[in-house]
Amino acid sequence: MYRFGGASEPEPGDGAKKESTRPANTSEDRMASQPLMGGSRGDGRPVADDDGDEPVEDHDYLSEYIETIMPGTERYMNETSEKITSETGKCLSKLDEICQPLGFWNPAPYLVSMAVRNNSGRAGGSFEELDGVRALALMWVCSFHIFSCSVLGTWKDFVGEMPSFILAVMEQGQCGVTMFFVLSGFLISHIFQSIRKKEDRSLLGCWALFMYRRFFRIWPALMSSVVVVTMCASVWADTGVFSACGTGQFWDVISRNAVFMWNLKAWGEEPGCALSPEVTWSVSTEFQLYVFTPLFVEAYIRNKRMGWMVVFAVIWLSLYCRYYMIYTDDLSNEKTAFTTHGYTTDMYYQQNLLYFSSYTRANEYMVGIAAHYLWGELKQYRECNGEEGKFAKTWQTYLFSMLVSWPGQLVVYGYWFYTQAWVMWFDYFWNGSYTRAMQFSYLMYNWFLMSGLVGYVIIATVAMPKSKVTFINKAVADFLASPVLYPIAAVSYTGYLLQYIAWWQFPMPTVTNFMPAFAGYETILFIYSLCIGLVLSLAIERPFMKVGRWLEPSVCGKHLKAKPGFPKGWNFGPKKKGAVPMAVGGGGEKSFVGVSQV
Repeated sequence: MYRFGGASEPEPGDGAKKESTRPANTSEDRMASQPLMGGSRGDGRPVADDDGDEPVEDHDYLSEYIETIMPGTERYMNETSEKITSETGKCLSKLDEICQPLGFWNPAPYLVSMAVRNNSGRAGGSFEELDGVRALALMWVCSFHIFSCSVLGTWKDFVGEMPSFILAVMEQGQCGVTMFFVLSGFLISHIFQSIRKKEDRSLLGCWALFMYRRFFRIWPALMSSVVVVTMCASVWADTGVFSACGTGQFWDVISRNAVFMWNLKAWGEEPGCALSPEVTWSVSTEFQLYVFTPLFVEAYIRNKRMGWMVVFAVIWLSLYCRYYMIYTDDLSNEKTAFTTHGYTTDMYYQQNLLYFSSYTRANEYMVGIAAHYLWGELKQYRECNGEEGKFAKTWQTYLFSMLVSWPGQLVVYGYWFYTQAWVMWFDYFWNGSYTRAMQFSYLMYNWFLMSGLVGYVIIATVAMPKSKVTFINKAVADFLASPVLYPIAAVSYTGYLLQYIAWWQFPMPTVTNFMPAFAGYETILFIYSLCIGLVLSLAIERPFMKVGRWLEPSVCGKHLKAKPGFPKGWNFGPKKKGAVPMAVGGGGEKSFVGVSQV
């Protein structure tokens, strides 16, 4: 089931779940399980022993040092997961017995799938590292909202109480939304490609089925959150419960969100309560991009070269739209963390639209789609664990072998840290080292650079052979795949939608220091938002997904192919004798199958 921003669970009807082949506790058992090609990651990569029982080729000294100072990380995570599974299973079994009379609304099965990844029913068809990316994105966004909305006092009061660089990073929590967009691009293209492969339907039929599943996945929880948040904000403002904070625009708020159009106006021009339901703009933006995703993926399925051309064209057009808005609305006047010299209300609204609009954020989404294409094209390389002679060498294998080597990692992470984290976030936006060119570059490329980093992390952790996941990427992959982050990812969508209830429900004190007061209260508020999100997920999100699956055969029919496969590819050039069109899964020894293996 899809998590917000791009989930890693297979969609209803996307095929049978694969059996989990999580490694056993001992090195001997793990080595014996390697031929199953399941791995603890659940993405089809062969398992390689992290304890050195099996030689791993191309293992540099820096990677060995990292594994020395972080001994048995993967084994420890697996053992911890087993303990959590055992104890959680006992509690949930008892809860299941108590709640059996609730039937359809029995929360126990949902809690089982949401608490522990191995009980989710998708361990064999998911990307575990992406759950961690999703959890981190939610934490970053929530911490930014608490910080910037002055929930615990004016955020400028924390200057001097905490290293300025940490505050500068927290101020950039909007990049957490970028992380969601990239995840969505990767996983939504994965989902549609799986539908296109397995369903015996036309493109229009697959498109309709895809949008049907997206609707039941997103809309019920979205509309429930919009109603609840707007009503709560109205009550806390001492106005009528259906008055939208006294504006009389309650039904305007409902209708605009119902048709995914909440992102078409700036903050100050939106109907209803201030900041409520503010975060739903990103849901509207994503859904608008979902509508066009089948066209992007179909182009790639039919002809790989055309698919890549479409990706780069959309990225270019999206960045051009950003450029056009910045230039025509003259948004290069100084606007940093502490100053807004020359910034008018109209300019502020235009910058909101620059941030909200699907056509200016499409470049980040397309980075995720490009990452999925590369994941498919590196399939053979990944499944043979990068062993020489067992895969066809292409520009993808050459390029990413260099990028994931330890020098390549130093270059990628070092460039990102200096260019974005240090120059844009800290030196420019926080410290106010303003130049017109820097303001223009910040508005133009800040989120795009973040999307590039997230795309790199996705490829480096889930698309590359396990033997190539070394040095910094090894530590990153182990951390992101941690079972501790999975429950956060499981309620990331509903927690994201209801976070403002947690921020504003109770009067909060004004704190004067970052540690421990601000950090402590922020942690409590974040956990509370997850609990509220869990209630929405158990009451609305998961049950309505089940309703969608139940209605699907009646609404959409059932038309599975006897043998999964893609439609015939398109060949636009002169056809050579014996040539195969460059479709996904086309013939030829050097063809990579860029397709979901769910």
